[in-house]
Amino acid sequence: MSLNGFGIRPHAGGRSGREAWHSIRRRHPRLAMLCAPYGAVLFTAAVIALT
Repeated sequence: MSLNGFGIRPHAGGRSGREAWHSIRRRHPRLAMLCAPYGAVLFTAAVIALT
């Protein structure tokens, strides 16, 4: 999984996107749950920067 200033990019077992999310949630549920607040912070920062 790649976390950067532009978003979250899941990669698992050679797959990406939705299939990777399913795999990551099965193997590492806590990590997957931490991505939601990270995405919310990025979204909030983008809204503040654009206003």
